[in-house]
Amino acid sequence: FNKGLVPWLAKHNSYSTMEAHEAVRVISGSLWEQVRRAKRGDEASRRRAVKNLSFFLPFRALARFCYMYFLRMGMLDGWAGFHYAAMISMYEYWIELKIRDERRPSREATERLVEKMLAEAAR
Repeated sequence: FNKGLVPWLAKHNSYSTMEAHEAVRVISGSLWEQVRRAKRGDEASRRRAVKNLSFFLPFRALARFCYMYFLRMGMLDGWAGFHYAAMISMYEYWIELKIRDERRPSREATERLVEKMLAEAAR
């Protein structure tokens, strides 16, 4: 937070977009493949597989808040700990929203229509 709140939000907005793209790729694959990867391989592969498994969980944002605030003892930091846990859970919620947006069937049709309208307006 040394640069302020607005840069943090902008940075995490772009990170959430990248995470959502990765999540859509992972979700379109097999859950059991991620489970198998989490059980074998080197440490980095296992960590990545566990992260990928989190994309299959419902209520990721709430789970992240509880993890940061209670298990990681953010509550001991007072309001700062609460705000940080809330902001991290908000980041997870952005990812969930962007995943839903990317997987929405109307997205491609809307993008084609926008491109068509822009092309017509450019003439």
